[in-house]
Amino acid sequence: MLFVWSLLGGPFLNNFIQISRASSAVSSAVEKSTEPIRNTAAYKTLAETVIDALDDSGSAKHAGFEEKDARRLRRQKRLAKAGRNAGLGPKNHTAADPE
Repeated sequence: MLFVWSLLGGPFLNNFIQISRASSAVSSAVEKSTEPIRNTAAYKTLAETVIDALDDSGSAKHAGFEEKDARRLRRQKRLAKAGRNAGLGPKNHTAADPE
């Protein structure tokens, strides 16, 4: 038991503290340097899109099964957020020229 305590109190603990401080410094530097990018509208839109794409809405419980109405509602919300009211086609449909 004394041997284990001497390992924890000795160089192992010093190395752990140094690694912890270094990782904290790197984390802080990355956070500060990427802040201007993370505050742009493009980044925020992309982040929301990725989160929406990865969100399984709790359907993992039944191997991905989700009721038709729940899928339709989620699709409508996603399309409304993207500025589209109907399906994935173009926003404005033009009538064919009868001539």
